[in-house]
Amino acid sequence: DRYTVGIFQIHGGMVSISGLKLSDGNGNVIRTYDPNTGLPSSNEYHGGAIYIAGGTVTLTNCTLSNNTANYGGAIYLAGGSLAMTGSTISGNNIGNGYGGGIYVGNGSLEVASSTISGNIAGWGGGLDISGGTATIANSTISGNTAKEYTEQPQPGVTYSYNGTGGGIYISSNVTVTVTNSTISGNRAEGTNVISGSNQIQPGAEGGGGICNLG
Repeated sequence: DRYTVGIFQIHGGMVSISGLKLSDGNGNVIRTYDPNTGLPSSNEYHGGAIYIAGGTVTLTNCTLSNNTANYGGAIYLAGGSLAMTGSTISGNNIGNGYGGGIYVGNGSLEVASSTISGNIAGWGGGLDISGGTATIANSTISGNTAKEYTEQPQPGVTYSYNGTGGGIYISSNVTVTVTNSTISGNRAEGTNVISGSNQIQPGAEGGGGICNLG
């Protein structure tokens, strides 16, 4: 497996990014597939614009747009901390992946006076917070979409999954605090059907604004 090109990879130290527009980054992993099962050979993913595995990162007055990745269309936070202020994350599209704008797998996220809008993913159109902690204040999360998507785990079987968490997806055992903010016009799409098999139907979490499993 190999990665296409993101913009920043940060693994430690103190990093400040200010006044930049980060666009057209692609953090998708190019995967090979097992011919017998059809399953991918790797579960590693990168953020389209910024991948953070450690350190202390501040993002100020920046715009992150038109980026893509399997997880974290604009930003993947895998460790360390990210403080984002006065910034916009918009128009990032990862199709059936996780966290159209931001994916938090671990670490600490702080979002202040920022806008997360018009992003698309299968889980967490705006943000997917599956680990760590997140604090969102004085910000707007709007017009994001958790998109219905399909999978074919084996020949003759098709799963159709509902989009989950149009604005924010929150996993179990995760703490998220949102204050003085607007969450509006987000969507979770889907019909949640299964065809070609009597196997268990996929989950139907949904949640246009917020899906909170915690």
